[in-house]
Amino acid sequence: MSNSLAIWETFWPSMCDDIPHTLGTGQVPVPPGEEEIEGRIDPDYGLYPLQEYLKEFGKLLPEYGLPEPILSWVTQQPDFNNPMIPEELAYDPHQEEETYNIMRAQLNPEQENCFSEILNIVEKV
Repeated sequence: MSNSLAIWETFWPSMCDDIPHTLGTGQVPVPPGEEEIEGRIDPDYGLYPLQEYLKEFGKLLPEYGLPEPILSWVTQQPDFNNPMIPEELAYDPHQEEETYNIMRAQLNPEQENCFSEILNIVEKV
């Protein structure tokens, strides 16, 4: 790339347009130091996934003329204030499959036909 920083500075607003929502919902807690970079929190967080992706290949943002994030996003974990999220994630796939098989076997022919049609449409998407 000829000028990665210029490209980043030009396009980060559109590349990071969902970040205010993400940070506002608490899906990603803002690390300490937010007040030090007021007005630049979105591009700072936007650089974080780029940094992590490049690290997988042994590269760093500065190698491409980009700054590293100022805040330490890596130490932050999602804030699951909603108790339903961990509950929904803590399921036994084998038990769910067994329940599915039992319930599907109880469908009458018309229900089975509808279920199969819906499943076929969903699988095509």
